[in-house]
Parts: sequence; C-alpha cells; structure tokens
Amino acid sequence: MQELRLLGHSNLYFSPLGLGTWQFSSKDKGRTWWRKIDDQTVYDIIKVSLDGGINWLDTAEVYG
Repeated sequence: MQELRLLGHSNLYFSPLGLGTWQFSSKDKGRTWWRKIDDQTVYDIIKVSLDGGINWLDTAEVYG
C-alpha cells in the first residue's frame, strides 16, 4: 500500500503514483502503437491498481 500525500494546501490526499488510461481508448484515430485492450483486461488493470493503493486515474479527454 502506498503512503498518501497531501496535495498542496488542500485537504486532498493522493497516491504518489496514478494510472494513465490513454491506452484504454477504443478510438485509435489511425494509431497502431498497441492492440486494442478488451474490457475485462481494462477492468482487471483498474482493480489491481486500486487494490494496490492508487487513488487517481488520468483520464484526459485527448486520449480518445
């Protein structure tokens, strides 16, 4: 389990590592950097990340 860290002067605590999710997008826009990841694998990755102490996901709209 990761130790949580205070974000600035807020009362929000975040894990030092997060999970980037851009490879989960189903829209490839012509990119072929990796094969499509099925929904069950995405679920499993997120579950293991949360169980391991990660408490934030990077889900920027530019990811697809």
